[in-house]
Amino acid sequence: MINTQRMLTVNQEQYAVVWPFLEDRPQVLVDWLPWNHTFGGNNNFGMMLRNGGTSNRRRQARSRSHRSHRRELEGRLADDLLQRAPRLRPAHALLEKDAALRRSFFRDLDCMVYAGASLPQTCGAHAAARRRRARRAAPLISAWGSTETAPMATVCTTRRSRGHHRAAGAGCELKLLPAAGKLEARVKGPNVTPGYWGRDDLTKAAFDEEATTASATH
Repeated sequence: MINTQRMLTVNQEQYAVVWPFLEDRPQVLVDWLPWNHTFGGNNNFGMMLRNGGTSNRRRQARSRSHRSHRRELEGRLADDLLQRAPRLRPAHALLEKDAALRRSFFRDLDCMVYAGASLPQTCGAHAAARRRRARRAAPLISAWGSTETAPMATVCTTRRSRGHHRAAGAGCELKLLPAAGKLEARVKGPNVTPGYWGRDDLTKAAFDEEATTASATH
């Protein structure tokens, strides 16, 4: 699958529109995702390149103990942006019980982002309660996309208190079609891949008559 420079730079400009804090000061990103992953590499690494920030890399272990989760949270220091797939849930209990750790964790945090799968509504409610007790209003939000969209296609603004309502990025069009009793999302815009390298058959099959692609059923 082809990723172009245009796709990558468009994604970062789309983020800058809805997350203006990215340009307020150099960000420190806490990131567990590998850079060969479309989200870890294109999205997160590209975000730090675009905005002159720092990537605070974390090791992605297969399993973690209570102690290792605490070390991660304590080691986060004064980071501004926390992005990861939904694997932070075991750390919720630590933040719930430890007021000092909670204050440290949320101290300079602008935003928390999850992607790749949905989280239960209870996680959002608990996170909001912890943020209130920490006196820091860093929102927990989400985005959606695929490798074919470099990867962001839809994103929440930081003004929303819940991360499940997303809008298409600037310059991006989204349509929903019935599919097997659900809705299939299809995307069109400058962040969409031109096709698959050396596979004209796959490229032709990926686009419909309106040149939308990157479908996903929800």
